[in-house]
Amino acid sequence: HVSIVFLSDELLSKVRDLATSLRGISVLTVAVAPEYVPEGAVLGFDLVEGRPKILVNLKQAEAQDVAFAAAFLKLAE
Repeated sequence: HVSIVFLSDELLSKVRDLATSLRGISVLTVAVAPEYVPEGAVLGFDLVEGRPKILVNLKQAEAQDVAFAAAFLKLAE
C-alpha cells in the first residue's frame, strides 16, 4: 500500500509537530516547498540554478519507515 501526506502552503510552522506525530508510521510526507524538508518532511523539490533537485530528509524517512532505492538516492540531495 502507499500512504502519502502532501504538505501544502502555510503548513511550515506545523511540519515539526507533524513529523513527530508520524514517527513509526509508514507514510511519505511530500513538501510543497524546500524549506519543509529540514523541518521534518521526508521529500521535497527545489530549483538550483534553474535545475530541479530532489531533497530527502533521510533521518525523518527512517523515523517514518520510508525506504528509498539506492538508485533514487543517487539523484537526491
